[in-house]
Amino acid sequence: MNFKNLPIGIKILLGFFLIILLYGIITLINYYDISEVRDLASEVVPRVDQMSHLQDIAVALESFEKNIDKYLSIGYVEYGDKAKQDLLNTIEFIENSKNNTDDTLLPELKEFEVIISEMQDTVVFLTHTDRANHKLVNEKIVLVYTQLNNAKQRYNELISKTTSYTKEIVVKQKIIINRVINLFLVLGLSILIIGIVLSLFLSKTISKPITKLRNASNEIGKGNLDAKIEVNSGDEIGDLAKTFNEMRVQLKQREDQAVKDREELLNSLLSAFKGKLGNIATILARKNVKELVEKNPRIIKILPPSLAKSIKKERELNQEFEEK
Repeated sequence: MNFKNLPIGIKILLGFFLIILLYGIITLINYYDISEVRDLASEVVPRVDQMSHLQDIAVALESFEKNIDKYLSIGYVEYGDKAKQDLLNTIEFIENSKNNTDDTLLPELKEFEVIISEMQDTVVFLTHTDRANHKLVNEKIVLVYTQLNNAKQRYNELISKTTSYTKEIVVKQKIIINRVINLFLVLGLSILIIGIVLSLFLSKTISKPITKLRNASNEIGKGNLDAKIEVNSGDEIGDLAKTFNEMRVQLKQREDQAVKDREELLNSLLSAFKGKLGNIATILARKNVKELVEKNPRIIKILPPSLAKSIKKERELNQEFEEK
């Protein structure tokens, strides 16, 4: 199917359909990207909660370290009880964190919980052991600080892993958002280009042929029946141009036939007048010819050269006389 032969309405609809199709494709792509951003955002929320729980754990461990230091240096039972409470709070925060995390951090949290539980056992032992047994007490003191260092190390690993994963999600979101923005820019530019191309196309297929029709109509109105329209399309304008050309040909044929009929009539009159009246008839015939020429100047083209020249000269003299 030739695109030129399609109706004008179909051509315009195809142009707008192309724009709508492009918009729909980019919208679907953007919908997928936005859905991915939403999914990534849903993954960030647990990480934010995770960071909040880890901060609570950090505060509890810091409080535990201060209280255990005071208990071991001063020996007040109050500080020992506070240290044990800090460990209980830490275990509670770990449990909350386990309930709000995914499988990637769950093994580390379980190991962290085991370390805190062992610290809890060590602190309970210290708070219930006679300080007179220096060797055993010193061993437990070294153990509790070793466990505390292990807990801090495990905590730092959890923080690093959580932060790294959160940053990775944020980077992915930025990439997707930039891609969405670029796609919208491409969409806008594409629609602009298609609009320009569509405008040029409509100008070529509609405006120019109509201009040709108007110019040809003006030429025919001036009597130029040779003004032919060249429109190579099968749409409504092409059909109109074809009909216009057929009309022009018919008018041309009728004019040619009329000229031919007048020529035959003129020749008959001239022959009759020349045979019967001689010079007087010729003068009268010239008068009739002049009247015919005045009515239709094209007749002068079909007259005998001498007669045409004489009539033309006489018309010029009459025109000069009238101007004076």
